[in-house]
Amino acid sequence: MPQVIAPVYEQATNRNSFTGAMIETPGMSNVQPFMRAKPTTSPTLQALGMATRGMPESMQVNPVRTEALLRGYLSTWGLYGLQLTDRALFGDQMPAARLDQAPVVRRFYSEDPPLHTKYEQEFYDMLGESERLFGTMKTLYKEGRSELGEEIRDNPRLAEYGALEGTSKVLQLINMKMRQIRRDDALDPEEKRAALDDWTAKRNEVLKKTVGSVKAKRGSDL
Repeated sequence: MPQVIAPVYEQATNRNSFTGAMIETPGMSNVQPFMRAKPTTSPTLQALGMATRGMPESMQVNPVRTEALLRGYLSTWGLYGLQLTDRALFGDQMPAARLDQAPVVRRFYSEDPPLHTKYEQEFYDMLGESERLFGTMKTLYKEGRSELGEEIRDNPRLAEYGALEGTSKVLQLINMKMRQIRRDDALDPEEKRAALDDWTAKRNEVLKKTVGSVKAKRGSDL
């Protein structure tokens, strides 16, 4: 795909074309665009988003999507520029840096706990499927097409909805806690890094257990 088109395609599909990860996670649809950010999203872009909070939603800066566009069009240099701006404007508030977040170096180096794992995307794919099934079933019942609604109700993927939604709520709480840590002026950069890594490890474990449990149940149903 031509590079000039790739970032636009990513925005349309809500997917990072290299990693397959979602740009906006499902929970972000519950807040206005200026609030849509992950714990690792650039503080500069989050501040820009906050500055547009009084504007109509169509004009608000969406931090997580803006970061994806910059990454797509400017590649490593765009992220490097953001990191320089972040350090210049918010350096005293930010956690200590990880080597696997540094431009260029991060391609060859990883730290524990990993910031992202394969279970993250697997989980969101499972969650999206179950949510679509649940929404389809509800709509069919509302339209009086109960026989078709019963077909959806019997779909084994729908049985996963409760557990996946529960995990989604846990992840939202973890992300909120991580954002609070970043804003906590009582913690120094090293303390913030240690606390964030601890919550990252917990998030990874929650995702791994949920995905493993769902896959095990699917296997037992075969």
